[in-house]
Amino acid sequence: YVLELKLKQSHFSIDPMKHIKDETNSIKFEIPVSKEFYDNVNIGTDIVDDFRVGSAIFSGSYGSWKMTVVGKNLR
Repeated sequence: YVLELKLKQSHFSIDPMKHIKDETNSIKFEIPVSKEFYDNVNIGTDIVDDFRVGSAIFSGSYGSWKMTVVGKNLR
């Protein structure tokens, strides 16, 4: 049981260049998971969607990490 995940930053901004940069810097990777976990997620499920509090406090950058299921494979 293998999930294909996409990890990227998302910034709260009206600047289209930040959104392009976020997408360009995203990564996809595969990870083996248990059958139970595999059966409990669907394509499009957000595994992580966390606001980056430290970046907001120290640098004024408002964004989050997002990890989403983009594929499911049986191997």
